[in-house]
Amino acid sequence: METLEKPKRRFNMKFTKRKKIYILVGMFVLLAVTGYLNFTLNRGGGEVGGGGGGQITSQTFFTTFHAQRADERAASIAILTNMSAADSGYSAEIRANAAQQLMTLLASIQYENTTEGLIKAQDFDDAIVMKTNGNVNVVIRSDATHDEQAVFVPNVLRVVRDQWGTSTFGEFDIERVFVSFMA
Repeated sequence: METLEKPKRRFNMKFTKRKKIYILVGMFVLLAVTGYLNFTLNRGGGEVGGGGGGQITSQTFFTTFHAQRADERAASIAILTNMSAADSGYSAEIRANAAQQLMTLLASIQYENTTEGLIKAQDFDDAIVMKTNGNVNVVIRSDATHDEQAVFVPNVLRVVRDQWGTSTFGEFDIERVFVSFMA
């Protein structure tokens, strides 16, 4: 009679705390990219196409986006705060990394909110500002015509450059600024 050998594991399924952090941050980045791609691929005529055949107005889009972003950020802040706590059980290096990520996230939130407010102060209905991988994406809800939008773009670019040029946590590296309008 032959004895059966136990099959060897092909994958190491044990994750270190550092790997878990990288996976979590990677998932957050993928979520942000997915939301951005969903928005850019589905926009047109002032409406964003809904999945169930219905239409979502741009106002609803902006409201939903702001709410989802706030929820995602609250969850990220809670996770990073717990990880950076002295009694979290994580190593000092992981706690320091989590604390640095938390500070960067908080600075980004501050600058995005301030920039959105400054853009809205120029008589725009609403604005979304997102910084990803050196790019700042600005989406503005406005009923302005195409020619009027062209006049507004330099002002928006100035606001973004002035606001994002430097911060208390170092300089934000901005390669490009994309501005788009929704009716």
